[in-house]
Amino acid sequence: MQQPIRYLYLFLVFVLFSVSSYAQCPANITPSGTAYICNGSPVLLTANEGLVNPDLRYQWFRNGTLIPGATNQTFNATTVGTYAVEVNSRSTPPACPSNTTNPGTTVEIGPNLVRPDFTFSPTGVQCSGDAITFQIVGPNNSDYEYLWDFGDGTVGRGYQVEHAFTYFGTNTKTFNVSVVTAFQGCRSQTSAPQTITIEGGPNFTPTMVTDSANFEVCIPKDSSISVRAKLFNNITADAASAAGITGYLVRWTPDGDPINYDPTLFNPDAFIRNDIPFDTIGTYPISITAVGPTCNTTITLLYQVSQDPTAGFSVSPPDGKKRLDPNQCVPVIVTPVDSARGGNLTYKWSVLNNQGQPAGGVTYINNTTDTSVSPVFQFNMMGRFQIQQIVTNQCGSDTTSQSVLIAYPEVQLNADGPFCGPTTVKFSDQNVFYDTNLGTEVPGSFRWVITGTSGATFVNGTSANSKYPEIRFPNVGEYKVSVSFANECGNSADVAQQGAGEVTITVNEIPRAPVIAVTGVAICSDESTTITPTGPAGNTFLFYTGATGGTPIDTTTSFNTGPLTASTTFYVTTLSPNGCESVGARTPFAVTVFPAIANNTITQDQEVCQGSAPALLSGTQPTGGDNSTGYRYTWQFSQEGPNGTYNIAPGVNNGRDYTPPVLQANTWFRRLVASASCANDTSNVIAITVTPRVAGGTITGEQQVCANEPVLPLTGSPLTSGTIQWRSSTVSATAGFTPATNINNEENYEPGILSQTTWFRRYVISGGCIDSSNVVQVTVTQPVTNNTILNDQSLCGGTRPAPLTGSTPQGGTQPLRFIWESSTSGPNDGFAPAAGTNNTANYNPAAITVTTWFRRGVLSGGCDPNYSNTVQISVFPGITANTISGPETAVCENTVPQTINGSAPSGGNGTYTYLWESSITSATAAFAPAAGTNNTQNYTPPVLNRTTWFRRTVISDNCSSVSEVVRIDVNKLPTAPIVEAASVSTCLDSTATLVATGPGGTYQWFETATGGNILFEGATFVTSPLRQTTTFYVQAVNQNQCVSPTRTAVTVNVSSFTVDAGRDTTIIEGNTMELVARGGVRWQWEPAAGLNDPTVQRPVARPTKTTTYKVTAYSEEGCAATDEVTITVIPRVIIVNTFSPNRDGINETWEIQRIENYPQATVEIFNRYGTKVFTSAPGYPKPWDGTYNGKDLPLATYYYIIRLDNNSKPISGNVTLIR
Repeated sequence: MQQPIRYLYLFLVFVLFSVSSYAQCPANITPSGTAYICNGSPVLLTANEGLVNPDLRYQWFRNGTLIPGATNQTFNATTVGTYAVEVNSRSTPPACPSNTTNPGTTVEIGPNLVRPDFTFSPTGVQCSGDAITFQIVGPNNSDYEYLWDFGDGTVGRGYQVEHAFTYFGTNTKTFNVSVVTAFQGCRSQTSAPQTITIEGGPNFTPTMVTDSANFEVCIPKDSSISVRAKLFNNITADAASAAGITGYLVRWTPDGDPINYDPTLFNPDAFIRNDIPFDTIGTYPISITAVGPTCNTTITLLYQVSQDPTAGFSVSPPDGKKRLDPNQCVPVIVTPVDSARGGNLTYKWSVLNNQGQPAGGVTYINNTTDTSVSPVFQFNMMGRFQIQQIVTNQCGSDTTSQSVLIAYPEVQLNADGPFCGPTTVKFSDQNVFYDTNLGTEVPGSFRWVITGTSGATFVNGTSANSKYPEIRFPNVGEYKVSVSFANECGNSADVAQQGAGEVTITVNEIPRAPVIAVTGVAICSDESTTITPTGPAGNTFLFYTGATGGTPIDTTTSFNTGPLTASTTFYVTTLSPNGCESVGARTPFAVTVFPAIANNTITQDQEVCQGSAPALLSGTQPTGGDNSTGYRYTWQFSQEGPNGTYNIAPGVNNGRDYTPPVLQANTWFRRLVASASCANDTSNVIAITVTPRVAGGTITGEQQVCANEPVLPLTGSPLTSGTIQWRSSTVSATAGFTPATNINNEENYEPGILSQTTWFRRYVISGGCIDSSNVVQVTVTQPVTNNTILNDQSLCGGTRPAPLTGSTPQGGTQPLRFIWESSTSGPNDGFAPAAGTNNTANYNPAAITVTTWFRRGVLSGGCDPNYSNTVQISVFPGITANTISGPETAVCENTVPQTINGSAPSGGNGTYTYLWESSITSATAAFAPAAGTNNTQNYTPPVLNRTTWFRRTVISDNCSSVSEVVRIDVNKLPTAPIVEAASVSTCLDSTATLVATGPGGTYQWFETATGGNILFEGATFVTSPLRQTTTFYVQAVNQNQCVSPTRTAVTVNVSSFTVDAGRDTTIIEGNTMELVARGGVRWQWEPAAGLNDPTVQRPVARPTKTTTYKVTAYSEEGCAATDEVTITVIPRVIIVNTFSPNRDGINETWEIQRIENYPQATVEIFNRYGTKVFTSAPGYPKPWDGTYNGKDLPLATYYYIIRLDNNSKPISGNVTLIR
């Protein structure tokens, strides 16, 4: 008996080893799912389609029943049902365990499909290339497929389809079209064919058209796009004519109009081009139609316009870069945004490490790959990587890369410069960018390092640990400044090939100011000069037109001013090779420019009597030139005309003016002016015309009138010849005569109205000769002028005005007389002689109660009075209702009082100005303008530290009023309270007791350092249960309700403590389970029953039933936390070792009690030779009845293996079958 048991044991070990070591034999059926028997034809089922393995053996089943003889890899199914195939190995031992398809393939009877019919449109003979529409007759069944055969080697699918037939030739060609209906793998009979007749078009194919660029153009990157195709046609003009081609219609773009080309313009020797260039990247379909006698042939050529590719992409948070888990440094998801250009691009992406090698720890996610346009990377490692993009099209390829930093923080540091001379650089968020890289900045982690030139210092309270320091660089040289900081993932200085942000600060030496040998020069207008400064070798100079500011007009070593027309001072600074400019005053260089001689004119043309000397020729005072040496004059004359030859004039000809001699003929004169070395200037030309003499006459009508009164006509004696001109003078009887106004060319003259004494005489003119009559004087009494009075006034009612003063009048006939007038009606009417002494030059009004207007009249001779301007003395009522009131009589120290309100005043002119005043002395003395805004109706005092008095003055024109006084007292602030402890500790969800002491008063507790709501009022404050560390603040309040200037902080540290009792577990009855409490230093487990020690961290439990254990853990601070774990206990199975299946109704099956608690159990039974005679899985729903393959087994001992689940140890033993 020992030997068979040993063999059984070895066999079971072998079986278990084999099952666990090899995969099941492959088993699948094609087609899968459901297949259909169509029109009685069988369905071919194939097992493991495409697999050839002689070791595999097949057995087909229908509806779970073995099909005798069906042992091939294929099977023709003619009957409906569910077909399966069992596949096993022919080898011994088997190469793979037996396997049966589950589910199999269901075979059903397919549909009975009716033979279809169809129509087409248009009918009749159609041209090659024209679309014809085909449609099934009858309703469209969306479940059916309609498969078309067009008879030209092409097929189609659909209820309604379009198809164009192609045929080249002079005759017609027919095509037979048919269709079948398909559904569920079955097909109907083919429809009756229908014939389509096609008229041939010209033989014109795409290969007959060529392009100089082979239909593909590459544009250099960043170049503008303007492409014109250059198309040739292989069909000659003669061949086109023979083929009946009359022309070509070309549509260069789909939305463009067709253009007609004659065959003589489109052939192997003549090309056509698009008039409007292709201006964007893309594919342009060019449609060309060969026009035939009946039908046309259209081809479409694709013209590709591409551009040299330009790689480009960007990565920007938050969309382009984000953490997979916001609380974890990695993984980080990076999504580049593509910006590559060029058209028709393909992509190749890669990620490189710092050594330029493919990086590890990076994967493509979201169904993207390294050839996606927009890949999505998942970086699982921290560090710096290079994302590389290669874009390629038919024009070439281009590569770009971009650094991406994962997890670590990064600093970008910038600074202006280089700097000239000592400088202080203030680093701020404008030149320092701290990138936390999706993380959080670690406070206090900033580290600034300065190397290179010595002497740099941190200033203005900043240090090497400041986030934004200010650094002074005092010496010439180069400084290296770097900074690093940390986030929760690491420090910016830890990143390979990057390190901390670094910048070079260069401080250059400031050059000395330039030296110019002379301070200036003098030149004539339109001349130039050169300025040549000197200074250290290698320097250049900046030339300005201003002493400060402005932009340099040149940067050079020697500067030519160019032609100048005005005096100019240039200013020069030194510019060192490193770009530093000298400081201080710029070096001046004055260029004095003598302007061109101007204002050289002479006057005037004259007519003189023959034998008379002309009048003096006057020349203007010239301007320009070097007038420090004076001007040189030369007068010239000509008797040949204004453009004739000029000679030196006779007589004194070198003066500014010139007196010509007696002339007998017409003569022209001009003047030359010279100055220093500047060129001569020639004046205008004047002409003196010489004419014969004439005779004069006499006039009468001398009289005296007032100014602006009409004058009686003046009478002249009769004349026989000449032109008359009356002339007048307001100077004297012998000088100042000019042509008289009004009509002045008649024998008599009417002067009209005159404003001053005037002398008249009559002239007779003939050519250049003139003779005058005697002089007649008209005396005019002058009007009074300069009659003004001062000044407008405003005053409060009942006040006497200031005296009114008048100017000293001019004109008139002495002595002058005065009359002052007044009006209470207005400035233009109601005037009467003023009260009191009103006939003097000035006037002193008496007190008035209403607004009054005054004016002064001046009388001269018998003429009407002359009135002055009007002055207004405005009378306003006194100011009233000037009161103030304050809502507070006392405030706390360093507190802004509430606004002091002022009443709305009345009186005055209705417009008011205010002045608030304050005094810290008393209610009656030492008032001064109050601080802050003190000119409004109301007033808000500033912070007060001592008792202060306030008052308001209201001003309206010349009226004013001072209010009563408001006093505000100042109370002292209490000192900040003292707390018993600045920091206390408590457990999670526990309270804390905080105690404050001080000089007295009350105490108020808050959650904020300033503001907020009062939590509690009192010296001892018990907080609510806390779940996190919290800082509370307490302030003192004295009897005046003044609050301490600061609050005292108390921090309550909350100990966050938890315990984990582990995962719930299921065990079999009688087994033990070790419980583990994670967290704490002391433990107490409940219930204690079934535990070996309820006070240890890892007690061993042996529960007899399902039990929930609760553990209470305590921290070192005494804080407690609880958790629970449930141990589910499944009863053990009860196995009997004998049964008697003898059909007596007792012990007919081998019962395993409680196995129903193990639904995944497996039961296997073997005979003594190792043959498996029974198996049940999952579970044991039908107990073993002692049979094998339906036959009773003999009396014997059998061996079982029971696996209750995948984790428990198998149960083995034997059972005896008794008959």
